[in-house]
Amino acid sequence: MLGIIFLVLRIVQSQDIPAFVVIASPKQNSVLAAHDLDSTTNRANVLITLHYYDLHLVEDDLVLWIRVDRGESMRLGPPLPGSQLELLMRLGTHLIEVCLSVSAECKFSSSTFFDLVPKATNVLLRGIAKNEKSKRPQNQIQNVCKKIKVVLIGSLALGGQAMLALEQARRLPTIKLPDGSSAFDLVYATSAPIDSPEQPLRPLLEALSIPVRRYVAGIPWELVDTLGIRPEDAGAKAAGAVAKALKNYSYGETLPYLLNQVAGELIALLVDADVVSFTNHESFVDADEFIIQCARLAGVKHVLNEPSNIWWGQPPAGSRSGQISGLVLPSQFAADFWAQHKQIDQNINLFVINPGIETSSSTSDVFEIQVSSEIKIGWVGRLAPQKSPGLFIRAAAALHAMYKEHSSTLPPQFVVIGDGPLRQASEQLAIDLGLRLNHDIHFIGWLPPETVRSAIRNLTHVVVHTNILEETFCMCNLEALAEGRPVISFGVGGVSEYLNSGDDHGIIVDTPSVPALVAALIPLIDNATKLSAMRTAAKRRVLRDSDFSFDRMATQYANMYTELVCVHKNSPKLVVLNDAFVVACQGIDDWRDPGLLLERGELWQGSCAMATHLKATDYVSVAGLHAIGLALAVASGAFFDCITPPRGTRAHRALALAIEIAQLALQFDADEERATGLHRLAAVARATLGYEPNIAADDYFFVAAARRSSGQDEENLNAWLDTYAENLDAPQSHGISIGINDGGTRSIELSISGSSAGRQPPFYTSAHKLRHDARQLEYLVSIGTKLKLAGRHILERAMHFVGLSQHDDDATLLKRVASAFFNAADAVESSVGSDPASMTSLRALSNEYPSSLELKLALIAHGRFIHVNLPHAVVQPLASGWNEDQVAAAFYSNETPGVAVIDNALSPECLALLRDQMLESTIYFDVKRGHLGAYLEDGLASGLLLQTADAFQKRLADRIIGDMRLVQAWAYKYLYNGTMGIRPHADEGAITVNCWLTPDSENLDPDSGGLRIYLREAPSNISFAAANQDFRSVMAAIGDDAPFIDIPHRGNRCLVFRSRLTHLTQTLHFKAGYKSSRINLTLMFGSTSWK
Repeated sequence: MLGIIFLVLRIVQSQDIPAFVVIASPKQNSVLAAHDLDSTTNRANVLITLHYYDLHLVEDDLVLWIRVDRGESMRLGPPLPGSQLELLMRLGTHLIEVCLSVSAECKFSSSTFFDLVPKATNVLLRGIAKNEKSKRPQNQIQNVCKKIKVVLIGSLALGGQAMLALEQARRLPTIKLPDGSSAFDLVYATSAPIDSPEQPLRPLLEALSIPVRRYVAGIPWELVDTLGIRPEDAGAKAAGAVAKALKNYSYGETLPYLLNQVAGELIALLVDADVVSFTNHESFVDADEFIIQCARLAGVKHVLNEPSNIWWGQPPAGSRSGQISGLVLPSQFAADFWAQHKQIDQNINLFVINPGIETSSSTSDVFEIQVSSEIKIGWVGRLAPQKSPGLFIRAAAALHAMYKEHSSTLPPQFVVIGDGPLRQASEQLAIDLGLRLNHDIHFIGWLPPETVRSAIRNLTHVVVHTNILEETFCMCNLEALAEGRPVISFGVGGVSEYLNSGDDHGIIVDTPSVPALVAALIPLIDNATKLSAMRTAAKRRVLRDSDFSFDRMATQYANMYTELVCVHKNSPKLVVLNDAFVVACQGIDDWRDPGLLLERGELWQGSCAMATHLKATDYVSVAGLHAIGLALAVASGAFFDCITPPRGTRAHRALALAIEIAQLALQFDADEERATGLHRLAAVARATLGYEPNIAADDYFFVAAARRSSGQDEENLNAWLDTYAENLDAPQSHGISIGINDGGTRSIELSISGSSAGRQPPFYTSAHKLRHDARQLEYLVSIGTKLKLAGRHILERAMHFVGLSQHDDDATLLKRVASAFFNAADAVESSVGSDPASMTSLRALSNEYPSSLELKLALIAHGRFIHVNLPHAVVQPLASGWNEDQVAAAFYSNETPGVAVIDNALSPECLALLRDQMLESTIYFDVKRGHLGAYLEDGLASGLLLQTADAFQKRLADRIIGDMRLVQAWAYKYLYNGTMGIRPHADEGAITVNCWLTPDSENLDPDSGGLRIYLREAPSNISFAAANQDFRSVMAAIGDDAPFIDIPHRGNRCLVFRSRLTHLTQTLHFKAGYKSSRINLTLMFGSTSWK
């Protein structure tokens, strides 16, 4: 309970400040029951009441400082009499200190030491729903396919994890291949100084002929400025910033000089390693991301993370993104805990390997204390909050008083083995509770790991384990059992690997309280026969009934490495498929039917479906690798857009991954046609990314197609065009397409051209698309646009290919291409008619009219980034005349549930710049019925657009959008009057913000041109495909009686509505002319689930 008692501790400051502060609650040496415990994180709010005295005597500005559990001092601000603090704290033993000071120098003299425990009704974290994906490697050595190089990364201090690495080093090199050579080549890497006497692991490893290599990752000041690292961001944060920068580079790519200075040494050290394994701490997750990125850039196929504990913050490094092969965990509990962690890739491997101990009893007798009692009760561990040492000391005091005053039996003595930040406070607690130091209770302090067993055997008869938080394993308990010492524990977490309720070698205390702990210990103190039987059972449990030996542990590690490198040699799910899954499935929920997704052109979703399927498959063939490589390459859109995607983008990562997958697949058996296809896939992706092609001369046309290389003389022009178009039209004849069966009823042909799976290649078009593009180029001329180098390069190439002058000024080039587009539109209309949905191939028309330079020019220049206007962020993207309360009132009203209208939503500057972007940018590649579309990945993602999306998210965060992120954005431009725009449909997001950019002066019918929104969501029993693309199905699903509202078009009007509400575009009546077209910008936040 939060009782109030004054700790009259006057602060004597070095500055002789007369004022002082005392902690009124929690009271000193109290036990608090967590009444509002969050059972998912074992945290509860603790109310801190402070009382101030003599503040009126101080004229200087005083500052209140607080320190929790001897961590960093925190500046809270000026003292405010009558105020209270509320700290969110985890269960355990805690020390809170406060002081007043006029500077950062503060002597903490007012403190309170207390235990925070759950109420009796709370269930301790003893078990979590068992997952089905974790695995324990076999205990018998498996056949090793080759010499496996393993690099272990860690510190050189003799901690628990380092000792496990040492025992691997003792045993793994003794495992032999059939030729008698060692099956494992181990290297130990560290960033710690290797010559320091405080790093005793190095000589032990080198005595076993295990090389110890140091890498230095100092960050140059130039890079600090470049990455925006603050001077106070030392260590993990700085390393995390470097890791984020490294993510933008691919295996085999040369790093910039400054980044190479930081990462080059570790990358070189990891080259040729088959497996890299490192220990991860909660506070070093960012730093360990640096190790993962260096391993990736070194070409390491398998990276393992061994979390040192479990925690509720950000997940272990690499586990969120799937960039590691697995987590190595000491207990089934730890595996179950991480399996249910919402941020972890649910397909990641969870290897369970119990830590080992030396199973022969230790012989060193180095500890001896003078005791007069018949029984010694020990506590072993770090004196830290999560270990709850306060509970043990309180139980010790209660037992001591009980036997001293009411029993003829000598009081037991108590021994604390370990050190930590709560050592001094724990000793003071013992004194305050009547225990004499070095007589009733002995604090031994820190001991080297190799001497802990001897201390347990010589100084204890029983060992108490008071952790009430998550415990991954606790090797000290296992060592105690091996020495015949029963363990008394609350049984949390991994303790269940060796001790459960009802066992005869220890006791599980159900309630985490001092009385319950005392009650469990009394029978052992009073009954020597019972204690003797439990001691015998303890040693039997560890040394005979179960195998907790180092030999077993090392064997399991060896088999885990073998499984990764050999058993899964032909399965990339532990290698590149994790990366493929991350890239393809970014922000995607609807991935269950790859065939349907690919058929309807949703390539990222289809790639996600494929990656998901392959990750769940035990054996992945070369064809499967080929399929996912092609899917990623096609989904990148780079072959259609004909540019190198910016570094760090999803498209860039997809192409880099396609190269890696193709190279991986070529390592395995593949027939000649398959190998040719894989070589060409890698060649095209490398060329598109601007890497050296490194391919045979007869594959040059693929590089030319990707780079738009010139080098073709006029005589061979038609032959080149035919080859180029043929390979984009029907690449299956050249071995770079693949048939994909999704395991159901569909077989989809996927190819670099997109074929039936994807947006139509750039030479497929419609008359209205060509006329729009022609008018757009004329508009660029009218406003005096100066082309950027890349855009002019595209036009120069096109003019060169058709034998026309490429040296004209920008305006002349734009006019010439616009004329070609107009002529091509007429040819398309003559061929397939004027229906907006009618499309045909410019290549087919070019073949039909081989003498038409206009068609050839249109074929080369169509669907390219001729000009892209990407406006930067502005000071104020949204207008100030509206707020979330106004929007939420409409959004949650009974009249328009789920819909709100914001007039004058954007600032005038933002509106003008966004409209200019939509008018000028040649990014409308998605040809719809009567309108054109552009998306984030098409070049829509300007700094201003992303800033605007972020501004909407922040302004509507409290009640509408929350923490949902932007998942897609698009701009639609409508080209036909007198017709309805988009038919009834629903979208796959959660919240849609739809903004209209065209001024009211261009709209001839102020009562139309907007949206009709039905106030009924598409039901869950309809698929997303039907809801989004089949207007008859979605209308049948919501019913003819669905209420609706009509919202007419207004310039600078934004609608905010639930994405699943069915909506349609009203009939359009806008002026003729390029600038008069209705343009909407749609931002979609969050996602929803579909059946």
